[in-house]
Amino acid sequence: MPRSTREWALRKLSASQKNIDWSIQHVMEVTEKYHKDHPDIAVNLLTLLELLDSVKEGIGKVRSTI
Repeated sequence: MPRSTREWALRKLSASQKNIDWSIQHVMEVTEKYHKDHPDIAVNLLTLLELLDSVKEGIGKVRSTI
């Protein structure tokens, strides 16, 4: 059990970043499969990967201020 709200928040934000890493891994696998036969879909998936990475960075910035 967390000792403080700060510790709890840091744990939750860390878990959020790990979940995004997991999502990135799955989206990358789909991107690799679709790249050859459906490059239009792969391009959209690459955009999604960039967004996921930006969200992860944003969580890291917030986490560093807590």
